[in-house]
Amino acid sequence: KHRIQEAGYPEIGILVGWTPTAGHDAIMLDYTECGNQGEPRLRLVDAQSGESQILAQTFDAFLGGLVDCRPYEEQRERARERPIEEFRRRPKP
Repeated sequence: KHRIQEAGYPEIGILVGWTPTAGHDAIMLDYTECGNQGEPRLRLVDAQSGESQILAQTFDAFLGGLVDCRPYEEQRERARERPIEEFRRRPKP
């Protein structure tokens, strides 16, 4: 609760974690409107702008939407290395 107040997040529930962005985005369990069995929604909150958006209606739905980021990281690395390899392979004058 102290961290929520200190960072300026709304007091809607529990802070789950931060995003890897340079801003002050956080993922929070939102207990302001719970589902049929009392489960909270997951909300992405920006402390600076005060804006937020629902990521998932339940924690289970949030977990089900997570993907392994390694293939995306590997693709990004290959794209970054491609210009270097093309430069090395170009015909020498």
